[in-house]
Amino acid sequence: MPLEFGGEDIPQNTLYVPVGMANVKADIDNNIIGPMAAAGKITKYTATPEYQGNSFIPIAINIVASDPGEFQSTIKIWGEALSRA
Repeated sequence: MPLEFGGEDIPQNTLYVPVGMANVKADIDNNIIGPMAAAGKITKYTATPEYQGNSFIPIAINIVASDPGEFQSTIKIWGEALSRA
C-alpha cells in the first residue's frame, strides 16, 4: 500500500526500479487510484511486483484496485515483461 493511502514505510513496501519508474507508478496512484478511492469507486488496492530470475529489480508491477469498481494496470519495466502484449 502506498504511503499516500495509509501504507507503512517498511522494507516490504520498498522496491528498486530504474529511474523514472517510481514516477510512473506515482502518476497512476495519484491521478487514477486516488480519485477513484475518493469517489468511493474502489476500496481495495494491491501493487504486486513480478520478478525474473534472481534479480531484485522487478520486471513489472501489477496494480489492481477494486471493490466495487475495478482498475488494472501493469507497469512493464524490463525483461520478458516488455515483450508481452
